[in-house]
Amino acid sequence: MPSPRDTVVGSNGPERGMFDQARRNVKSDGSDASRVNYRRIQQDEIESLSLDVQPEEEACAYEIGLLMDHIDEPKYREPLAKNLLDSFALIFSQPGSTGVAATALRYVDDERTAYKLLIAKNQPFDVSTNSLAETIGEWFESRQQLKCSQFGEPTLQDNLWKGILECCYPSIRESIQKAWKGQNAQVWISTKIDRLERIDPRPRGSDSLRKILAHLCSYYMNELNLHENFPASGTHDHDKLMEILDMTARDCFKMLVVYRGQMGVVLKKCGMREASRRGFGRLIYLIGNYYLAWYDMARFRARPDSTKLQIELVQPGTLVDSGWTAVRPPKNSSKSKREQRPPWVHCEMQLFDLIMCDEHPEKFFNYIGCSKGPCWLCYHVLKYMTSRFRMRKSSLKLYPQWKPPKFQQSGPHEKRFDKVRDFLDAKIKGLVDLLEKGQLGYRVPKSDCPDLQEIPWVANY
Repeated sequence: MPSPRDTVVGSNGPERGMFDQARRNVKSDGSDASRVNYRRIQQDEIESLSLDVQPEEEACAYEIGLLMDHIDEPKYREPLAKNLLDSFALIFSQPGSTGVAATALRYVDDERTAYKLLIAKNQPFDVSTNSLAETIGEWFESRQQLKCSQFGEPTLQDNLWKGILECCYPSIRESIQKAWKGQNAQVWISTKIDRLERIDPRPRGSDSLRKILAHLCSYYMNELNLHENFPASGTHDHDKLMEILDMTARDCFKMLVVYRGQMGVVLKKCGMREASRRGFGRLIYLIGNYYLAWYDMARFRARPDSTKLQIELVQPGTLVDSGWTAVRPPKNSSKSKREQRPPWVHCEMQLFDLIMCDEHPEKFFNYIGCSKGPCWLCYHVLKYMTSRFRMRKSSLKLYPQWKPPKFQQSGPHEKRFDKVRDFLDAKIKGLVDLLEKGQLGYRVPKSDCPDLQEIPWVANY
């Protein structure tokens, strides 16, 4: 069998690699079944640990929980440290699959007195993300020595919180728009507010929900939703939008910290059907997560040594090409615009590639932060390439434009990846066989962040 990395020329011309190798016998490469099952829905996690290759000698990396060893309660150290790197990735992400971000953290020196945060994205960094990186560095350098219980809460006077709102606004805007899917949002919100006012007795959490709905109503009434990017500083719309997003995020966070157990009941009481409850509940989680990100960083900033934080933006073009190239479909192809994009190395794999090829991988912490759950391929490549590094729970979605990393700086890494790649390619071929035989039915798409409800929703310890 030819290697999935090689270009194979058949009767229909050159194929693109991993997925085309697997799909070469599918009757209709652009069929709805093929697109849906590869791109839009979760697949199954591979439980088997059997791989015909000896595990290589791995340098020990630092346990991620050490980042929070100043937290008094040991059981919270690891989840809070993982969430810190996921939060860093979150605030650098942008809407869409190409806006996903990933992060890794390492010590700069042997004395462990300074950190370097590496940030990778599926697309080049823009002005807003570059500005946010500068703001984070200044924020850590200027911090006062505070205990975790003393760092307060984010306000519009805090430069980092302002920077997060401005940089992440496109993602917040997209999340708000998706919550209504074409409905008249202002009418819908006003109806729910009226319904809440008539509930007697009011359930716990109803006041917080009413405030969230009122903030979103103001967002639409002021036509602030018309801005695709954040309005220019100093304008009326800038100040108004900043105020509304600040209040919305604060009340979403409060709902999740104080009333998360009652949220489903409150949403049902105000007349939301099941689908609306899922969609609006997810919106509360997504917006509240930005507020939580500030707390994660403030908690890390409370470390005595955290003032020395360097930030490196990993540009996709700086990575060594994997030798696996794409052939664009013809213009009259039935494939969607998303499928016509050339493949790219996902940001999680960009960082994993850098870690594996680094001269001192032992200086890294053993967790790669992600703004969303990693895809099926990223998750399984990490799982079978190393036993030391981990990521958050996978979305288990397959993307045809996945481009493998090279791992060419080390013979053992490359040989192991060849085995992993062939192993996963065989699993994809099995999936194609099930599709052809009609044995794999449609699955309802799930969240790109399946672990949102598992996040430690706390302000401080």
